[in-house]
Amino acid sequence: MKFLNEIERLPKFDVKTRKLQRSSTHEVLQEKKEILSTLDLCDKCKPIVESMCFDCIGNIKKREKGIDVMIAIDMLNLSVVQNKCDCCILISGDADFIPVLDLIKKNGKKVFSAFLTRGYAYELRQRVKFFVLSANLLIRECLK
Repeated sequence: MKFLNEIERLPKFDVKTRKLQRSSTHEVLQEKKEILSTLDLCDKCKPIVESMCFDCIGNIKKREKGIDVMIAIDMLNLSVVQNKCDCCILISGDADFIPVLDLIKKNGKKVFSAFLTRGYAYELRQRVKFFVLSANLLIRECLK
């Protein structure tokens, strides 16, 4: 939150957030079952891994929902609909943005992606030019 508050104080930045939603126990259980089904565990290991995995069900995750859609709409609106920019830089490594980036490129705009060293999609790196950022660089240079 401190980082977002600092960014919000900078001119020309509009920070948008969404309410965090808790995953239900059912969602978490289903997610863990799906992950376990992809593992090739022997008959001895499987019950041990399952019991260890399901013991942590009480740790319900919080996640922000809908923010990707908000970002995609803003990018399309500012670059294509309102024609306010010639270049879009997405600061994310999420491959879900590929369709919107392709559409923006198709409309004659330049697109780039910038992301931290972890959490980027291989497919995204193959589609657009990208920059790898360090968290320290963002804090040191962008928040001056």
